[in-house]
Amino acid sequence: MEFVLGQVTGVKGENGQLSALTIRRENGETYDHPCDDMMPFYEDENCAIHRRDPEAARAACVGRSYLMAQNMLAELCRRRVFIADESVAAVPETHEQPSVLL
Repeated sequence: MEFVLGQVTGVKGENGQLSALTIRRENGETYDHPCDDMMPFYEDENCAIHRRDPEAARAACVGRSYLMAQNMLAELCRRRVFIADESVAAVPETHEQPSVLL
C-alpha cells in the first residue's frame, strides 16, 4: 500500500464495483489508484453488519486500522519524521487480525 496525498477527482468501475480512484497529486498530475488494498475490509465489515455480527464487524475495523497504521508509520519513516531502528524486527505483512481487546 502506498500513502498518497492528493484529491480524488473521479471514480472508475463497472456494474457497481469500484475498481480505481482518479487522484490529482499536489503537483497537478493525475493517475488511477487501484482500490484493492482496503476494499476487502469494507466488504467484510458490510457483510458482518448485515449478518448483525458485531464481533466480525469490529475485527474488520481493527484489521483496516492496523493496515492504515502500518502504512502511516512507513510513510513517516520514509519522510524521516521517524527513524526506523534496524534492530527492531519488521512487522510481518499478513492480513491476519491482530489480537486486540476492546
